[in-house]
Amino acid sequence: MADFAISFFICNLWLCLPVLLLLAVKKCLKKQLSGRMPYHLWFLLLILLAVPFLPEHFTASAGFLRQLPSLPFLSFRNPDVLLPAASGAASGISENWLQDFTLSVSHQVSGRWHRWICLFWVTGMFIRIGLLTKARIHLNRLTRSALPLQNKNIRRLFKSCQTHSKITRPVRLYSSAFLKSPFTIGFIRPKIYVPIHLISDFDAGEMRCIFLHELQHCRHLDGLVNHFINLFSILYWFNPLIRYAFREMKNDREIACDSSVLELLDPTEYKDYGSTLIRFAEKVSQNVFPFVSGLAGHRKQLKKRILNIAAYHPASSAKKFRGRLIYLLTAVLFLQLFPVLSIHAAGNDRYTFHPDSVVYEDLDAFFNGFDGCFVLYDDADKNWHLYNGDAAVQRVSPDSTWKIYDALLALEAGIITPEASHMAWDGHQYPFDAWNRDQTLDTAMKNSVNWYFQTADRRLGPSAVKHFIKEIHYGNADVSDDFPSYWLESSLKISAVEQVELLEKFRTNRYGCTPENIRAVKDTLRISASGDGTLYGKTGTGQIDGENINGWFIGFIEKPDRTCYFAVNIRGTYGAAGSKAAEIARSVLSELHLL
Repeated sequence: MADFAISFFICNLWLCLPVLLLLAVKKCLKKQLSGRMPYHLWFLLLILLAVPFLPEHFTASAGFLRQLPSLPFLSFRNPDVLLPAASGAASGISENWLQDFTLSVSHQVSGRWHRWICLFWVTGMFIRIGLLTKARIHLNRLTRSALPLQNKNIRRLFKSCQTHSKITRPVRLYSSAFLKSPFTIGFIRPKIYVPIHLISDFDAGEMRCIFLHELQHCRHLDGLVNHFINLFSILYWFNPLIRYAFREMKNDREIACDSSVLELLDPTEYKDYGSTLIRFAEKVSQNVFPFVSGLAGHRKQLKKRILNIAAYHPASSAKKFRGRLIYLLTAVLFLQLFPVLSIHAAGNDRYTFHPDSVVYEDLDAFFNGFDGCFVLYDDADKNWHLYNGDAAVQRVSPDSTWKIYDALLALEAGIITPEASHMAWDGHQYPFDAWNRDQTLDTAMKNSVNWYFQTADRRLGPSAVKHFIKEIHYGNADVSDDFPSYWLESSLKISAVEQVELLEKFRTNRYGCTPENIRAVKDTLRISASGDGTLYGKTGTGQIDGENINGWFIGFIEKPDRTCYFAVNIRGTYGAAGSKAAEIARSVLSELHLL
């Protein structure tokens, strides 16, 4: 919930763009927008406001804004604090499977900030809900005091207006002595409430204009729109630009209703409608209920409406076409913001994957208690085998599985060679005895020695590492945070599908690297060999504040007639370690008769 709040606040920065765009379109192109079009433009904003709360697969369509950079200054992590916690090999794993050591990243500072921001957001929502509840109670008391309108002449006039507005569903009419202005409430069973002083001062022409206006609210389901506005006013209570947008939307709604009424009237009646609004303005005040739609409004709004009535002319076909074209272009531009505003996409990117042939496996029994995925590619029949496709394309930190490619980079850059890969221990005491000694590439890979690969990265420099990652198209290619620990629950992320694709490119040397270097890294990954095939693999564990939350096991099996590449990833709040992922992989591969 706390991480969601952070991502949601970042989304609100992006939401400033569509609000400003809508205001600019309305101001610069107002002469091209006729009738209800300015009001309908705000519906695009309502759709965008819902995007952060939708499942990501609804919003994963590509857009050019998907490539916009992240906002590093909004990161609250404290990556420099490391806890000396370890994740050792799990019991039940054969001795020839790799050791699974990792250091824990502390998010304690981050968590505190996240919790305070989340508390701030939730507190504001409860206050907003309380205010809306108070207004609703007041409204309920008022409506309970109202009585069905009995005046036959007025009811006859109302039925005539209902027929003229082409509204066939029942709309109930009530009057109350406690009202100053008429309003409409509801959208399934709409009700119109009018103040009793309008009945006592009955003027047929004036009353007809009022009824036609309120019936337009019923016809266009403005009561339903009110519910969405109230919902989003709770969720976005802290965003002043969204609050301003809602005020403008309500103003445009009343102008849209005026335009709809004018479409029903004869041009000779436009003046009478405007005069009614002017005379009515002296009798009414702005509605204080956020649940209703009505004729009333503040003085500035009424002035704009009267000017709109005075300048109103039925829109020509050409003007209507231009208005629809503007609306369509604005909608297309707004669609580009979908991936940016998706909370899951903002926090963890997704990989776009379109395989030719996929077999979906049912492996629930193997992942008991974990949110995880399994991906396998068979280069003989070109089939992909997937379990939990959504998780398989979700990018998460690679943790120690990145060391495969970090080792290849160090070899290609000449930092080490297959014959001379020795690095002296830096003297720092680590929580694992296997780390507190000199290392070669083989021992560093098998014992997953972080300092060995971090030392190589420091010698290479951030630019060289970033260039290599982009060259091989590794995940999101983001090494902006925590160098040289960018792969340790930090900025670099990759999906299970990409892990498998990269393993295939690595083994077949599609990178164009020196064959001896490919062979040297491959040898460090060998786990077991038999007459039926050879297994290669690497584990990875992500640990935050001492808890294993991200476990990887990736690799490939070389058989006489084919090679199968695989990746297992598991996530959870406890026990999601690379050793556990390796145990699941062994079971699944055995079930598929590959191991």
